[in-house]
Amino acid sequence: MNLFRSIALFVVLLTVTLLGSTVYRPYVYSHHINDGHLADFWPNLMSIPVGYAFMRVFYVYRKKEIRQPYRKILTGTAGVLLYESLQLLSGGFDLLDIVATFVGASATAAVLYVRGVRWE
Repeated sequence: MNLFRSIALFVVLLTVTLLGSTVYRPYVYSHHINDGHLADFWPNLMSIPVGYAFMRVFYVYRKKEIRQPYRKILTGTAGVLLYESLQLLSGGFDLLDIVATFVGASATAAVLYVRGVRWE
C-alpha cells in the first residue's frame, strides 16, 4: 500500500468515526430513533480500525512492513479495554463499549486475513 492510499484510508475512517459521533449520534438522540445502540458504541467500534490505519501511515512512510500486525491489534484492544475498565471508577462504564471494541478488532483482523496477512 502506498503512502497516499494509507493516508486516504486513515482520513476516511477518521471522518466516518467523527461524523458518527458528531452528526449521527445527536440526530438519533433528538429524533428518538432506536438504532440498537449503534450511536452509543460507534466510537469504540471504530477505535481499532482507525488506530491501525493511523499506525499503518507511519509504517508506510518509513517504508517498513508492519511486523506481527495481529499482536498490534491485540495490544490496541487491550489499551482500549483498560481505558474502558478504568471508567468503572467514575461510573461511565458501558459493557456495549467493550463488545464494540472486540467487534472492531475482529473486523480489523478479518480484513487483514482476507487480504492475505497471516499470523507470524
